[in-house]
Amino acid sequence: MRYFQIAHNLAVLRRRSHAFIVERCHRLDLTYAEFAMLMQLYEQEGQSQEEVAQCLYLDKAAVTRISKLLEEKNILYREKDDKDRRIKRFYLTEFGHSQREFLEGVLKCWIDYMAEDMMDKEREAFLQQLSKLADRAVRTDFSKV
Repeated sequence: MRYFQIAHNLAVLRRRSHAFIVERCHRLDLTYAEFAMLMQLYEQEGQSQEEVAQCLYLDKAAVTRISKLLEEKNILYREKDDKDRRIKRFYLTEFGHSQREFLEGVLKCWIDYMAEDMMDKEREAFLQQLSKLADRAVRTDFSKV
């Protein structure tokens, strides 16, 4: 397989995944970045701006912009940390919590659709390899490749 084709396929998957999620989240008027932040907070509520930024590979300014939009939509709120007042932590509102099942369902629908023609073993192997690739990408020192 040609290297450009692999890179192109990864880019197509990324763009189409984002487009699907944004389309399905239209009723909440969510961007992909907002969706990703919510999914991160469903995994661990109360994260700081820096923790969210690290997990999502975003800069802190982007996390600030995203969180302000989600606050305006009454989906999350920020509180100052009890121990260090400079740190703001993110928490979901009641409305934010109530959307979890819907948002996780959007992701499940897309993944199930994409893997529809795969046998269970193929699907599991593919998802494991995808996780390995992502982990390796995260650890990569670009200056040494």
